[in-house]
Amino acid sequence: MPQKITEFSNYIRRISPFYWSISAKLLIVIFLAATIPMSLTAYNNLKLGLENLVQSESDKLEVIAVSNANRLDQFILDNRLIINQVSRNADIVKFLTVNSILSEELFSKVEKGLEIILRSSSDYDAVFIIDKDGICRVSTDPTCIGQNQSFYDYFKKAIQSEAGASISFLVEAASGRPGLFFAHPIRSDRGETLGVAVLKIQGPDVWKVINSIRVDSHVQAFLVDERGVVIAHPNNSFLYRSLNKLPSDTQKELKAKNSYGRDKIGSLNLPELAEVMVGARQIGHVSYYSPIEKTHQIAGFAPLETQSWVLGVNKPKAIFEAPMRAMIWQNGLFVLIVGGFAVIASLLLSNQLIKSIRALIKAGKALQRGEFKPESLVKIARSQDDLGRLAGVFLKMAEEINNREQYLKSQVQNLRVEIDETKKERQISEITGTEYFKDLQKKALRLKNRVNAEAQTEEEYFQKLHKKAEDQKTRFVANL
Repeated sequence: MPQKITEFSNYIRRISPFYWSISAKLLIVIFLAATIPMSLTAYNNLKLGLENLVQSESDKLEVIAVSNANRLDQFILDNRLIINQVSRNADIVKFLTVNSILSEELFSKVEKGLEIILRSSSDYDAVFIIDKDGICRVSTDPTCIGQNQSFYDYFKKAIQSEAGASISFLVEAASGRPGLFFAHPIRSDRGETLGVAVLKIQGPDVWKVINSIRVDSHVQAFLVDERGVVIAHPNNSFLYRSLNKLPSDTQKELKAKNSYGRDKIGSLNLPELAEVMVGARQIGHVSYYSPIEKTHQIAGFAPLETQSWVLGVNKPKAIFEAPMRAMIWQNGLFVLIVGGFAVIASLLLSNQLIKSIRALIKAGKALQRGEFKPESLVKIARSQDDLGRLAGVFLKMAEEINNREQYLKSQVQNLRVEIDETKKERQISEITGTEYFKDLQKKALRLKNRVNAEAQTEEEYFQKLHKKAEDQKTRFVANL
């Protein structure tokens, strides 16, 4: 357990900024100071630039959608005018009025008129006349004559219409070919509905308007009907699938009509796109994610004036964001280069700074041991920066400390002498103040007096002896 605590403490020391070296702190601070403002500025500029680019591209897609929606509207209006003229043809009205297929002259005249209309445009696939019972009476396609057309949606809309031509989109179940049907009721002079005139245009001929939209290779145009089902798209996998999941009752209705040539309409799972496009009445744009293409897209859309359809034009976000993303990489690389220069500068600066600081630390330790040499800081003190001034202050401090140390040593020596004398005096006073010492003094005094007395007696004895010796010497000399 203590070992784990020690390891944890060491780990904390390694990651805690309080324990980092000055060079590490200086490096990090300079790097952040150099890169953070640039990064924030670059991020803000790029963000605004990207937003402006997205808005500009969205506006561009809206313009493309509006332009081509107008083309489709004009195409529909032109063909409505054609079928309206067909329905007003006097020969056709008369042919349905007499209600006699035996009138070969009238039949031939009507048939020739329909052939002229068919040849007037390469877009037309067939023109035919249906009586009020739904039986095809005249057609440029002989296979249609005599067939019952009453169950088709275009016939039902036209026969019940009080207004002009109706438009229906239908996919043939047998061939899978899409067709656009313009149907207009045929009425007598008295307003009686006699039948329906129908102009059929193959879907590919209609959608060539959409498929011709090629601003660049990444732009795609598509058409959505009133139910949200894609009826035109350059990618066939998108055709006849709804933008979002259709309700079950709508699925049943479409299955009964078999308008799209299939029993069930699959979903593209594009709820964001479906929400704004289905039933749209105004132009707009939307960003969404396509799970099929696995890309983020931007679509501009515009509703048709003549039909409850909406034309969309989409483009992958990544395509027009690519230049901005390249700029992001360039700015990031530039920030890193500037940060690298900042790191190198900080390393050089911190290296010089650390050398000076370490010299001061070494000088401080030497001063602590009493081995300080002033010449070790002379070079640093010559500089005029803060470290130079710090080294100068350190030298003055070291000199003052040395002077104070010498003064304190002399003071301590003097103090020690005074303390020794005082200690001796105190010890002597402690000894001389006792009764025993006083008795000894008295005994010493008596002994001294006695010794002095004895010394005096001995001196007199020697004087007498000396005198006697002199007398004997004198007598000896006299005898000689």
